[in-house]
Amino acid sequence: MINPQRFTPGGCPDSVLCASFGLSLYATIENARRKLKNLAKSIAKRGYNTIGTHIAEGVIDRNDGVISPIGSDGHFTLHESTNADLAAKFVVVHRVI
Repeated sequence: MINPQRFTPGGCPDSVLCASFGLSLYATIENARRKLKNLAKSIAKRGYNTIGTHIAEGVIDRNDGVISPIGSDGHFTLHESTNADLAAKFVVVHRVI
């Protein structure tokens, strides 16, 4: 379960709070797999319900929302626009558990 402190004022810095409401994505499937491998121990403790059970692949564009810069680990955050239809753009390609 996600810690409610992530979503309360004062629970974390504003930039982190804002990112907490976004969708975490990775630039490549390999970036996503690498991150999951690095998280394996903590995932076992917290459970997959906090990060999901599958990896999906798709292409997004600026019309889908506000996209953060891509980090050195390939991670970026998408804050979806109200018109975004991500289900139509993504397909599951890998089951994590």
